[in-house]
Amino acid sequence: MNQTVCLTTEIGALFPSIRKPRDYAKVIVAGLRLKARDARSAKKRVDFLATRQIKPHTFVQSYMKRGILTPIRNAERRTVVCSERLKNLLFSTRVGYSALNTERRGLIDHVRLDAHALSVVARALKLDPGAGVADVQKEMERGDLFQQVGTYESAYNELGRQGVLRRGYKWLGVRTTPVSRYYLSRQSDGMLARCGERR
Repeated sequence: MNQTVCLTTEIGALFPSIRKPRDYAKVIVAGLRLKARDARSAKKRVDFLATRQIKPHTFVQSYMKRGILTPIRNAERRTVVCSERLKNLLFSTRVGYSALNTERRGLIDHVRLDAHALSVVARALKLDPGAGVADVQKEMERGDLFQQVGTYESAYNELGRQGVLRRGYKWLGVRTTPVSRYYLSRQSDGMLARCGERR
């Protein structure tokens, strides 16, 4: 018997109320292919979903309700860029730089036209009082993506604290977000064993 068919039968017998047991069988098959068999080999949600076989809702139910996956909560932390304009976490470096360049251009244009905004930003970036627009731009382009976004955020926040109206550019910041990992539960191991899979 095909492994997915066997697992579908097992899940249907274990959870008679599940309408699509095959969807949950695909979670187990994906875990098997990813070799996510114990805590040491646990994989991220994105790894499971990258198979394009698993629906996000099914994945969540697999560990929240069905005991098919065992989660390791907050196994690590990931640094991400947050964008008010895009209303999202930006995991891609390319998209992060694109968002940063959009906002930073607006801020640089602002300080170019407003001497008070320039002095506030220069102070926020710990530049000399007589620093010009070129100095601000150079400082804002120093470091990797996360350092540059952090510098932008400092300037943006200081403008707000000083009551300077921002002109078209929006908040962008660096945050860390917890990442959980998942592996096949003992219950899944039992189903796999009954379907002829050896560890």
